[in-house]
Amino acid sequence: MTHGSTPSTAHRQAFVVRLWRESPDRSTWRGWVQHVATGETDCFTDPIGLIAFIETYTGPLASPAVITTRLK
Repeated sequence: MTHGSTPSTAHRQAFVVRLWRESPDRSTWRGWVQHVATGETDCFTDPIGLIAFIETYTGPLASPAVITTRLK
């Protein structure tokens, strides 16, 4: 890579993620995600839903076993 160059945009993706607590006991989280380039959005109720949405643009981030273990 030459000085001042940046990685191809094909290898970069941008997302907006919003999280909030759904219930007063603060144990239930909800979320919303948007892919910046396309404007496509989705809602999710667990981290797996968020990861699944992101992976539609990036391909697999890690094996499902690794993701599940990290989210526990």
